Amino acid sequence: MKSKLLIAIGLTSSLLLASCNNASKDESSAVVQMDGQVITEAEFFQTLKDRNGSAILEELVQQKILTAEAEKLGITDEEVKEELETIKSSFGIESDDELLSFLQSQLPIKTIDEFKTNFIKPNIALQKLAAEGVEVTDEDLKTYFNENYMEVKASHILVDTEEEAKKLYEQVKAGGDFAAIAKEHSQDPGSAENGGDLGFFGKGQMLKEFEEVAFAQEPGEISEPIQSSRGYHIIKTVEKKLPDFEEMKKEARKRYIEEHSRPINEVMDELYKKAKVEVKDEQFKDLFKAE
Repeated sequence: MKSKLLIAIGLTSSLLLASCNNASKDESSAVVQMDGQVITEAEFFQTLKDRNGSAILEELVQQKILTAEAEKLGITDEEVKEELETIKSSFGIESDDELLSFLQSQLPIKTIDEFKTNFIKPNIALQKLAAEGVEVTDEDLKTYFNENYMEVKASHILVDTEEEAKKLYEQVKAGGDFAAIAKEHSQDPGSAENGGDLGFFGKGQMLKEFEEVAFAQEPGEISEPIQSSRGYHIIKTVEKKLPDFEEMKKEARKRYIEEHSRPINEVMDELYKKAKVEVKDEQFKDLFKAE
């Protein structure tokens, strides 16, 4: 999810900056003393720079650039609040205090407002820049909604061999009770006791081969045996349903735009060029050069 992108960006760099800000300028200052030996702050931070410097520098440049872009775009408080709620939902967190506690285990931040300014606003800016030029008509959105929000209720009979599947399929086609046959013969421990009932599911939740058949059939249809990595299935499509379009329209539009947005790397490459990034440290002089 793109809303998580800038949570990751800055984890390492923020921690390092916090340490650097607290560090003495005296290169002889010891971080560790042991048996007459010392590890100095200069040695410690040079090691961090050598091991993670490229990634940290790139993260810092990204954050600076995107913070500036967020100001230009005029990101509103309402947009920030909405994104904050999305982030909390994605982590299964309900309150701001709970989120702050989680973030403070990874980031040197003191308040949610600091998180909004340094992470959420830049993230929204990145999403908006990536989505520039993406247009969605009501017709496009309705088609996307029908294709991606449909849920199917299905039952199945799962067995190991094609021979057994064909035999059970003939019993079903001859009028046999699907649920009773599934309960007696299906080898799916999760559904056999319920007569093969799998309940409702959306796209992307089942094996591809299974899903294609379940969604393609009309309610009441029963498939011939199909093979998947789990064995042979006889699939009965029981019911199809769509949530209310008007209720889901805002979410569907957001998902559509995200899926049709430009790749993040492409957007950042353009921003690097626009910002005329010039690296002064010889160790990282090639970091932002165009390939």
